[in-house]
Order: sequence, then C-alpha cells, then structure tokens
Amino acid sequence: MSDRVDSIMDYSDEIESIGTEIGSATASVPVVDDAAPRERTVIRRSWVWQWGIEQGRFWCCQLCVGRSKLLVHSATTHIITHLKTVHGKSENRGLRNVSAVAIVPSNQHTMFAHRQLNRDTVIRLLVNWIIRTQQSFTVIEAESFREFVSYLNPYADQHIPKCGDTIRSHAKSLFELAKMSLMESLSNARSEIHYSFDLWTSPNYKAMIAIIGHWTADDYSLKTVLLGIREIYGHHTGSNIGIVLLELFDELNISTRLGYSVTDNAQNNDTALEIISATLLESKQIHYNVLSRRLRCIGHIINLVVKTLLFGAKATANDTSDSSVKGNYEGAIAKLHHIVYHIRITPQRRELYASEQAASLCASSDFMVVVDNATRWNSTYNMINAALKLRQRIDGYVRLIGKELEEYIISNEEWNDLKELALMLTPFDKVTRATQGNNQGQGSIVSVLLSMDMLLDRLEKIKSNATSISSAFYSTVDAAWCKLNKYYTLTDRSTIYVISIILHPCMKMRYFQRHWAEHSDWIDSARQQMEEVYMEYSGTDTFVQPPVLRSEIDDWCFGNVSQTRNELDEYLTAPVVILRGSETMETFNPILWYKANKGSYPTLAAIAYNIFAVPAMSAEAERVFSR
Repeated sequence: MSDRVDSIMDYSDEIESIGTEIGSATASVPVVDDAAPRERTVIRRSWVWQWGIEQGRFWCCQLCVGRSKLLVHSATTHIITHLKTVHGKSENRGLRNVSAVAIVPSNQHTMFAHRQLNRDTVIRLLVNWIIRTQQSFTVIEAESFREFVSYLNPYADQHIPKCGDTIRSHAKSLFELAKMSLMESLSNARSEIHYSFDLWTSPNYKAMIAIIGHWTADDYSLKTVLLGIREIYGHHTGSNIGIVLLELFDELNISTRLGYSVTDNAQNNDTALEIISATLLESKQIHYNVLSRRLRCIGHIINLVVKTLLFGAKATANDTSDSSVKGNYEGAIAKLHHIVYHIRITPQRRELYASEQAASLCASSDFMVVVDNATRWNSTYNMINAALKLRQRIDGYVRLIGKELEEYIISNEEWNDLKELALMLTPFDKVTRATQGNNQGQGSIVSVLLSMDMLLDRLEKIKSNATSISSAFYSTVDAAWCKLNKYYTLTDRSTIYVISIILHPCMKMRYFQRHWAEHSDWIDSARQQMEEVYMEYSGTDTFVQPPVLRSEIDDWCFGNVSQTRNELDEYLTAPVVILRGSETMETFNPILWYKANKGSYPTLAAIAYNIFAVPAMSAEAERVFSR
C-alpha cells in the first residue's frame, strides 16, 4: 500500500463514467485521395501550412470537422480568409517563428502523424496538471504555452480553452464529478469513516485545516483520502474546528457514520470532538463517545517522550510536540548543534569545510553534516548519527577554525555520550518509521499498544543498566518513562487498542500472555473488553449454531464438538497464524485474512474491517501541507 494520501481529484480517473460530459469528442478528419503525380521536393513557408496539408493542387484544412475544406493553394488569400473567419486563426497565433519546411511526397496524406484526440481527456489531463503543479489558470493564455502544444500536435490546440476562466469552470466541474465518486465510495464503505486532521497557517496568513478520511472500501482495500481543506475563521478554538468538521461531514453525508478521530494532543482537539458529539446528539440523536473515540497520534507521543529524554521534563511541560526546544540544548548535543550550524550557516564555511576533506569524499551522501530543527526529535537523531560517521572531519574543522570554536570542542567522553544516546534513540526511530505509513499492518492502530509496550520495556532496561558513571542522558530516562507511561495509561479510555491486538490473527490473547504475564488482571480486562465489543456487534452473548445432522463417521473423525461455543471462542481457541518465509508484521494484511475467513468469523470480520482502518498516526494530514 502506498504511503501517500489520495486527494479528491484522484477520483477524476473515474469521472468519465459518471454523468455529464464536459465537451464533445473530436471527429475524425477525412482524407481525400488524389491521383499521385511524380514526387517532388516542396518548401512551404506560409503560416497557413500549420493548419493544412497538401492534396494535389489543393490545401486541405485539418481544423474542419466532418468534411475538410479544400482550397487551391496557388494563392493563399482564400485560405487565410477561411482560417480567420471559421477558425479564428491568424499569423500571430500558433507557431509564429517556426517555418514549416518539409520534403513532402505528393501522395503523403498528413504532415504530422495524426492521432485522434478526445477533448474530455485533454481537458481532464490539463486541469490535473495545472492543479497538481500549482499553475495559474491563465497559463493557457500564454503564447509560448500554445506554441509548445501546437508544436507537439497542431490538432491539440483546438481542444485547449483560450481563457483561464474556462479552465476554472472545467476545474469546478471535474471537482464535482470527483466528489460524487468519493461520496459513492464513502457510502459503500465496509467500516465507519475514521478521520484525522491538522491545522496550518498559510504564507498569506490564512488558518487552514486538512481533514483526512480513513475507511475500508467495498473491495477490502484501505482508503486514505483527503476529504477537504477548509479555512478556519477566527482563532483555532475547538468550537471553530468542530463547526468546520461538521459542515464537511454533513456535506459528504458521513456525519452518521463517524468512527475514530486520530489527532495530536492539543486541548482544542478535545473540544472540537465535544462540539461534534453534542451536535450529533441534539440533531440526530446519535451518541458519539468522545472519551473512547478520541485517539492520540503515536508519532506525537513519541516526539514528546524523546524530547523529554533529550532535554528533560521542562521541554515538554505543555505536552505539545510542536513546541521549540532550541534553548534547552546542553552538553555534547549543544556543542554539536553549534558546530553544525557554524559549518552550514554560510556558503563560505561550507566551502571551507569541504576544502579540508579529500576530494573523493565529496561524492558521498554522508559528506555534509546534517542540521537539526527545533520541533522534530528525529532531526536531532539524524544529526547525531551523521556526526558519528563524520567525527574525524568535524574534529578537523573545529581545529582549523581555532579560537572561535575552542569552547565547543567535543571530548572523547562526549563523543561516547552521543554514541550511547544514538543507541537509546534507535528503537524510537524504528517505531516511528514503522507506524507512520497507512498500511493495515504496522501503520494501523494495532501497532500503538505494542509499540508503547516495547518502548517502556526499553526505557526500563536503560534505567536498570544505569550507573553513577553513565552518560549524562541517563538522568532524563525516568522523566521520559513517566511521560510515555502517562499516555500508555490513557489508552484504557478506548477498547480499540486491546481489541485490535486480539483480532490480529498472529497475536490474539497470546500477546498479552507473553508481555502482561505479571498483570493477570490486565489480561482478564482485555478479554472482557473483547467480549463486550463482540456482544455489541452480534447482538447476543452466545451465538448458538443451528443443529447439524452429524454422522457416525463425523463423530469418529472430529469428535463430539460442542455446538454452543460462540464465534469468539472458536477464534481464540484456534492456533495463531505463523508468519513464514519473508512475510512480516508489515506485509501481513489482517483485512485480507478476515475476507478469506469471513464464513467462519462473520461478526469478528465486521469488527476487523472497522478497526484495522484506523491509522496509528495523523501524519497524512500533516503531509498535506508539506507538499
């Protein structure tokens, strides 16, 4: 599954089968046969030959639809009049500076290899190109653009609108058709419509919000689609956000099918969901449980934990992962940060850094130091990793600069601290990379709880191995553990975390029996939560199979199997799926497994279609504004 998020315009490929056409298709141009006189070399310099071909002693118009106009070409007056009055062509339009020079046998039927063009397709591709590359609608009015198109195919120019306003109208029409296709996919979804969103301030100071939809489609594929980008008027309050979200959901007819929301830890996101819940209850009598439906992005949680690990608890006191920590640099990180900025801040220093290295090293992708930023912890991790590879070069640069960087010399002990820190951060980097996609394996909600379990275990081992002479970074490990444990505890608010693990055919209850062995009450609670969700979907606590007439041979082969066990019991007593060969957690698709086994587990399959569509992160919404 691709990691990119689809946009609503990605549904434009389907619009040709939906409703009204935007224009008419081009008819074929007839060819008039003529007796073939002897071949001769002809040089045609008049601009009229851009739009016509030679048919014996006639000029044959290639712009006429149906039956081409034939005019004697011994003089061009009538030809020019025809092009101007019928087609609006003149010498100043088209290939003004290009003369049509060709060696033309008299029996050649076309000057160019003619290809039938469909006007609808031309318009659709042109609009997609303009939107995706952020071109102005008036680009089609530029003479250089039309010259380029005409040079590629003279017949294409007649299909391209002459005015940018026309392109705007076509863009709106295509958008509406794509929206219809999107709404059809939403209405046929096998799951609830889960959503994530992110806010952003544009360069022209507009407050924008991107809303992403996540669902399991009718064909069992995972859909991650940009539902809309809307402007938020006023402050970024939860009330304003909630109103904008509800307007979009009502417009797409999905407000009655809302699932889980995955966002960062900002308080206004909680308020937005409370506004949605109150409105749905008042207007549609739908109970939307904010406490269980509000999920926190695992990427933002990891960002907070690692910042705490790097800079201490004060760096993340407000629990917003986008807060700057630039002023919190200390020790080896502070020194490395200053050196890297010293190297990269001016072209002259970059050149000086490069000049001191062997010429062959310049071709290496790891040659230049990597700069960090104040908001993303993995940039600091990348800076440290790159610096460890470039240690000798960095030390050489510091010695070359001399007194200016004297206080920033990194000692051997500090280099060892950076090495230890890189090892500490490696599991966090792996978890971040594994969960930032939108596949139904590691990128889904199933990876959240197990990732937290693994990272908490890692931090506990680091604490137990710490000594009095350990790296200075060990002093922040306990604060990082407390930060992660805070959000680990918050997962108790929603059953989806344990349900997703139990319903994963490769883990089931065995995962909790392995990793929660010291907390039997946690295991019992997980099983109880699973039974409650199963009862909610099935409508009964025990599914009794209809009586089956069994033969003596059946009893001999299979034994006296109880007919009163429900579907959940059957599933949990069956062996877990063993991944073999090259198959991994990332490649295994639980949705496809339930599709293949829905005959045996119809209720569990319905639950799985829903929960495995929920992403672990809200990264897709953030990517919308980073393109």
